[in-house]
Amino acid sequence: MVNSEEEFEMGIATDQDDLGTNIDDVDISLRGYQEELAKEGCEGKNVIVLAPTNSGKTRVACRIMQVIIM
Repeated sequence: MVNSEEEFEMGIATDQDDLGTNIDDVDISLRGYQEELAKEGCEGKNVIVLAPTNSGKTRVACRIMQVIIM
């Protein structure tokens, strides 16, 4: 059982370490099939992304969020 954040610290670099340091807006790059999966979501439609393991579903979802939020 972890009793404090200090005990949990493992010294592993994470994305949280970069918060506030990456100020450049960079589009999330997608492969062709990922762009096709993201197209309707980027147009504002509700979608379910169904694809095999390790095919980049999270990248697709992040790109949709990036387009909708900006």
